[in-house]
Amino acid sequence: MNYDRAMMKQDVKQTIKNTRPAPIWTTLLYIVIVAAVAGLIGFVFNLLINFTTDNPLDQIWAGILQQLQVAVEMFGDDPEMILAYIGEYLSQVLDPKALISAYIDALPLMILFSTLSSLITAIWTVLMQYGYCGYCLDVSRNERPDTGKLFCGFSRGGSVILSAILVGVFTFLWVLLFTLGLAAVAFISGILAGNELEVVGALLMVAAYVLYFVGVIWVALRYAMVPFAVVDRRGFKDAMDSVKASKNIMKGWKGRLFVLRLSFIGWYLLEGLITFLSVVIGAAAGIAIVSVNSDNSPAALLVFGVVWLVGVICNLIINLWLMPYRCASEARLYDSAVSEHDDYYAAPAFPYGPYGGQSDSYGSYTGQTTTTTGNRFDPYTGQPIQPVQPVQTANNFDPYTGQPIQPPVVPAPVEPEVPAEPEVPAEPEVPAEPEAPAEPEAPAEPEAPAEPEAPAEPEAPVEPEVPAEPETPAEDADKPEE
Repeated sequence: MNYDRAMMKQDVKQTIKNTRPAPIWTTLLYIVIVAAVAGLIGFVFNLLINFTTDNPLDQIWAGILQQLQVAVEMFGDDPEMILAYIGEYLSQVLDPKALISAYIDALPLMILFSTLSSLITAIWTVLMQYGYCGYCLDVSRNERPDTGKLFCGFSRGGSVILSAILVGVFTFLWVLLFTLGLAAVAFISGILAGNELEVVGALLMVAAYVLYFVGVIWVALRYAMVPFAVVDRRGFKDAMDSVKASKNIMKGWKGRLFVLRLSFIGWYLLEGLITFLSVVIGAAAGIAIVSVNSDNSPAALLVFGVVWLVGVICNLIINLWLMPYRCASEARLYDSAVSEHDDYYAAPAFPYGPYGGQSDSYGSYTGQTTTTTGNRFDPYTGQPIQPVQPVQTANNFDPYTGQPIQPPVVPAPVEPEVPAEPEVPAEPEVPAEPEAPAEPEAPAEPEAPAEPEAPAEPEAPVEPEVPAEPETPAEDADKPEE
């Protein structure tokens, strides 16, 4: 699967718009459930602390409320006299030694219950967080998950909790290593400063702080895909296998994930701006009210609270869209990264696409089921990986929707065509030898100039004809007749 961040985010937005129920409402349900249960856990343990220990502050607070009612009845609306009366009461009641002694007696149970409260709240939050990642993973694959997918982390509760502990331990060890390196650089910088090399020491400290923060970000990105690996249906065996998978998957992808997260910074800046403006506007309105009438302090506090609450609601609306958008985008990046390690990780048990079908590009699904070819081996144990089979419940019904599960149609393997033997290329024709250039004809010898004809000899002049001699008259003719 080719990775194109802009195209991927555009496709994720379109997928979120087409998903029903809408991820915005599912996210709202997720926030409400997590906050409500966490608040309930804290409330129950506070009750346990109050019932099992004598908290001196509770007694003091109850006495203050009682004396406040007495002071109001005595002095009416005079705040100075009321405060003076309460202050005198506190000076008589507060005994530092008794207060410290009471706290020391109640401290063990308070620590125990507070620790249990924090631990149970953390476990609940982690289970729901992994479940939300599983929900967003299905949204990114266009599988149309329902709200029951939010609780998918409980089905692998042991792996979820253990993987969270492992990530916390490994992250702590890496950060501790970076901190020790920073301390060593600070020690060297101090020595340089003592030898009149303050500038060098300062530059060394700046470089050390930069490398420290880069290292912390690197660690966070290294284990960023653990939640998706735990809830994904790829056959990761246990929590440690999911942690190792995240490390391998993110090789070459940490920079892309960092840029992807950085692309959402505009939303967080907008939320910070809204919070800042709500505080400033609320404070300015409250100060303006008090400056007009100093007795309107409660009204000023009310205005400040209302403006601040409007800012909180605006940020909540933004987060209802931003949370599934960002989580589904990271889930899509997870699939893209896994596709580069397809020789090591088995394909999902269920194909991509709307109720089946593998995505050939973002936003386009072919409807063809995912098949795996070739022998796959675990990169850690060297054992062959068995193809993951779809997990089906009794009677083949979906545990969340109650609808019958249609078994995926697996096409029969097609034998690869034997490639035709390449034709032997014809021997190139030997180029004909170039004809020898014709010898240039010898230029004809120039004809000898014709000898001039000898002038014709002049004809001899014709001799004039000799006039004929007159005929002698015949004698017979001339004789007269006798």
